[in-house]
Amino acid sequence: MNITRWAVIGFSVIGLGGCAQTPATIAKMSDTDIANVLDKDLCRAVNSSRRSAVVVAEVKRRQTGCDSIVNHCLGRQLVDPSPEFSACVTSIENRWAQLRDAHDRAVAEREMQRLGDPMQQQRDNPPRIVCRVVTDASGNSRQVCSSQ
Repeated sequence: MNITRWAVIGFSVIGLGGCAQTPATIAKMSDTDIANVLDKDLCRAVNSSRRSAVVVAEVKRRQTGCDSIVNHCLGRQLVDPSPEFSACVTSIENRWAQLRDAHDRAVAEREMQRLGDPMQQQRDNPPRIVCRVVTDASGNSRQVCSSQ
């Protein structure tokens, strides 16, 4: 029984330790939580399209040198920090955001086409409204409308 318990504990620790966090999850972490992220996972997060300022700051603090945007701008002989370097980084990050948004819109559009438009039938076949005048027993007339 004792060996079984230790085996379960061992596999749990290995399973929890081996779970890599996704770049999107890492990008949403706080400053204190991100300090516990492995360098490999942090590098994947900084080079994903969902990178955040917290991730960039942590990569810079650790000096891992794995930020592809920074490396590209430094390769263009721009000095960090300088206005030109900041403009280079910002333009690439904005382009990544535009590409990500375009991809998300395309996915949503394909999903809408797959599901169909639930209001299409109502737009194609507007209801036909028929009105008539009804006179009651006391001679009062009123208009009654109904859709068909």
